[in-house]
Amino acid sequence: MITTGEGDISIELFDDLAPLAVENFINLARTGFYDGLEFHRVAPGFISQAGKPGDGNDGSGYVFNDEFSRELSHGAAGVVSMANARSEEHTSELQSR
Repeated sequence: MITTGEGDISIELFDDLAPLAVENFINLARTGFYDGLEFHRVAPGFISQAGKPGDGNDGSGYVFNDEFSRELSHGAAGVVSMANARSEEHTSELQSR
């Protein structure tokens, strides 16, 4: 459960299809990494992004590889995934359509 000023967000995690992303998200959440962070990019009807610290750092301090599955897509509003700046460079940012 993610609690925001606009309400709670419940997320279903697919550790069988994206084990690195799920492990990364759970570990960052457990350590309090996301506590107090704001949605830093909101483009209505397009995308919302959160998980980037406001201290000038780009994220968790490490990166991990892309994970793709034909069973998962951004075909509807409310789908959440790890954002990346470039291929193979995921850190801590989440994005949703």
